[in-house]
Amino acid sequence: MKNELFKISEVSKFLGVSTTTLRYYEQYGFIKPAKIDNITGYRYYNIKNIGEITHIIDMRRSGLSMRQIKNYFESGFDIHFFINDLKKKRAALDKQIKINELRFVKNETYNVDYLKTKPTFCLKKSLVAKNIQDIENQFASFLLENLKKGYMLDSNFVTLIEFDSVIPQFENINIQMLIMVKDPTRECELYPAVYGIHTYHRGSYETIGNAYEALLIFAQKHNLKLKGTAIENYFRSSFAVSDESSMLTDVILPLKD
Repeated sequence: MKNELFKISEVSKFLGVSTTTLRYYEQYGFIKPAKIDNITGYRYYNIKNIGEITHIIDMRRSGLSMRQIKNYFESGFDIHFFINDLKKKRAALDKQIKINELRFVKNETYNVDYLKTKPTFCLKKSLVAKNIQDIENQFASFLLENLKKGYMLDSNFVTLIEFDSVIPQFENINIQMLIMVKDPTRECELYPAVYGIHTYHRGSYETIGNAYEALLIFAQKHNLKLKGTAIENYFRSSFAVSDESSMLTDVILPLKD
């Protein structure tokens, strides 16, 4: 068995990869068939070759590119860096799954949790809005104005609205409107990290008061001291949806450290 040779078609069927893929691995220098017939060009593989091919298949299934695998064999690839990168991608995917569940899976309860954000660069605008509809209109204008300048959004949540009180009033509203962007310029300001409690409100803005009520009950139950003013963070497509039930707002109440 140790010295037995197998045709490329047999190895292909056994391992579930095409003969083209096996030849591709050979071209990259990953494997060298135990025997190549000088006349027919047929390739034959031994047990050692099958083990090598299995290793490559496992690495490909782990997400490594052919170039990364080549670097790995040449001792030029940092597998720890790759694993950390996979963890970041998994975290981002988990976050996206959560957002879609929040937006489209019906849930009548508010789950309150602690939150600590990172400092982020934002375009900032201070304004007084007559009402909620005026906030939406002014936000749309502010967003369009800056997209025309070539800015790129840096979050699934497109903007922060910072009110002038813990529980915002919804007429003649003093707010700070901030759009989180990549590649900041001199126009941008660094918005500080926020530590607080938050919950997601799904649906029409008319019922967002329920989210604030859930946060205040949580704060009172856990003897938490509120600090600063209320913050709302809007999912980037919420202003464009025709179905208000899928609108998503992250409501944040900052806490004292």
